[in-house]
Amino acid sequence: MAKGTPDWTSEVKPHLGKTYRVNHFRAHPGNELYQMANVVGKGVIVGGYLFHYGQTVHHANCNLVVEIDGLLASPPSMADMEDINLSKPFTAPLYLLKYNVINFEYSFGFSHGWTFDYSFVVSIDENHAEGGTYINLYYSVLV
Repeated sequence: MAKGTPDWTSEVKPHLGKTYRVNHFRAHPGNELYQMANVVGKGVIVGGYLFHYGQTVHHANCNLVVEIDGLLASPPSMADMEDINLSKPFTAPLYLLKYNVINFEYSFGFSHGWTFDYSFVVSIDENHAEGGTYINLYYSVLV
């Protein structure tokens, strides 16, 4: 007699392939939409962070644009994220880690577990003065 869990009750889990990292810095002028990461294929987000800073003025109204399989999954502006306290993992693809309008520094974490079938794109919509953005995103492809 067979022992163990019957096949019909076992959970099917995808096999994750190698983990990759997008590590990119961009110093950019004001009024620019810039793509920071473009992951193509089928996979899952493992984690990471994004750090954004302004040089002379606050950038709280800048937008982080996140697209999962072409669907806009962006959180609101940085100021809106602070207002609604979007600071817990898994509430959105990005969550707020640091919000400092005095030193013009903002950082965000990537929630792990977000899956994508075709693409995962992260862009920064810089609608103020000069600034810089650093991204460190980890993802795994499904095999």
